[in-house]
Amino acid sequence: MRNVTVDSNRRILLIDGDAPRQAEFRRCLSTPATAPQGVAIEFALEVAEHGSAALLQVQQAVIDLRPLAAVFLDGSLAEPSDALTTVARLWRADPELQMVLCAADGELPLDQVIRELGTTDRWLLMRKPLCPADVQSLALAVTERWNTDHHARNEIDRLESWMIDAQRVLHILEQSQDALQNAHIESQLQVGELAQQLRQRTAETIATRDVTVLTLAKLAESRDPETGEHLERMRDYSQIIAECLSHKGPFARQIDARFLEDLYRSSPLHDIGKVGVPDSVLLKPGRLTVEEFEVMKRHTLIGAEALRQVACQASYAGFLDMAVAIARHHHERYDGTGYPDGLVGDRIPLAARIVALADVFDALTSVRVYKDAVDPDVTRTLIEEQAGRHFDPAVVAAMGACYERFLEVYHTRGTRPAPAAFATGSLPSAGLQATAS
Repeated sequence: MRNVTVDSNRRILLIDGDAPRQAEFRRCLSTPATAPQGVAIEFALEVAEHGSAALLQVQQAVIDLRPLAAVFLDGSLAEPSDALTTVARLWRADPELQMVLCAADGELPLDQVIRELGTTDRWLLMRKPLCPADVQSLALAVTERWNTDHHARNEIDRLESWMIDAQRVLHILEQSQDALQNAHIESQLQVGELAQQLRQRTAETIATRDVTVLTLAKLAESRDPETGEHLERMRDYSQIIAECLSHKGPFARQIDARFLEDLYRSSPLHDIGKVGVPDSVLLKPGRLTVEEFEVMKRHTLIGAEALRQVACQASYAGFLDMAVAIARHHHERYDGTGYPDGLVGDRIPLAARIVALADVFDALTSVRVYKDAVDPDVTRTLIEEQAGRHFDPAVVAAMGACYERFLEVYHTRGTRPAPAAFATGSLPSAGLQATAS
């Protein structure tokens, strides 16, 4: 429901022509429910006796910018096909409606419901007779889900606006680069003052570019409302590992000042490809199915290809070559069991091997909707156990050598609690499996 401001929508429509059942439903929702935050929630109930009347109410709610959050439809109102046709008509009027089908055994066959409505998460089937506590809990859950989704959609709208602004900034940067090149020619004649101006403008351009790159990365990361300062922490962890490796070990000659600068700028772009992952997968609060995980894995290819195209066109952004390698390969594993290419050992780009460990360390030590935060010392042990399997042993050793600096970043930037989410069932146990996507 774009361009609608709703602080907390608890409006529910009941479609049922039976007066006693209407009264029973009102009783079910008469007592305020308690939200996860401990706040008492009161529902606003509207009633329609048949599908046509319900359609008019839904259409008017959309016009008034006061949308309904959920519809409870009694399955005995009509034949199954008529009830499901009513659902389809209501969805055409308001695609964001949550549908709860209340039916006794035989009224709405599950196979027919799935065949006609599809395997979407926008409908639920609730068996009769209705239990007041179940009705109240389900009403709270579906309205919480509507409000969570609505907030996410508003955030996406806001971020899309930011993206437009960021693209304008990138255009300005291109123009600034041309101006810098012209200034360089002039500096041959005016070494003194003009050289100083050139250095200042170059510094301003680099600073603006770095802010823009981080902003673009945050646009992708902000679609996931649980990340907090993940980009900053992950970038710091990556720098710590790379600096440690630059002093001694097999990669000391490979990691120079340019490598460290490129890693600093490119590591936040590791998950930029998530902008191409559907909301239904990216924002899903529980574990992904096998099919959904295959969709999620495509973010490595989407991000790498987008960055590759930018790198081909931008003469000033050499760090993007490293960003392409990180975006594509930060989910590879040292033993070849990762994705998308199943690379083994040193065939995985060094920058991607570094970011892979930094990303997992921060993911495990952060609170997510599906798990608690893991203690940093426990996380260190889990990672060290994966040396030679998930991670490059040399990168793991560097983490251990600089572990105190990891703890400084962890305690300085901190993590934030995960927000309430529409989810049921037990949380997955903490471990490396929690970082699979």
